[in-house]
Amino acid sequence: MSARSQRRARLSAATRPADASGGARAQILVSCTKGILNDTLETVNQILTRVLPPALHSRLAFLSGPSFAAEARPPQCGVG
Repeated sequence: MSARSQRRARLSAATRPADASGGARAQILVSCTKGILNDTLETVNQILTRVLPPALHSRLAFLSGPSFAAEARPPQCGVG
């Protein structure tokens, strides 16, 4: 399996409903990354919208800003 296929499989598994009772539970995929893809100049939201199935697009969320690292990291990281 190629690296790209492995990444897609992990994303697919991460967004699959995971309710132990068997019921459907929508999960949200939150991207806490920044930057652009050098060769296409795509932003993270454009990349994820392109590679993920359309059914998942409504579950995408993006954390962005000039510096969100201190606000987003867990307190036990010991950084900051």
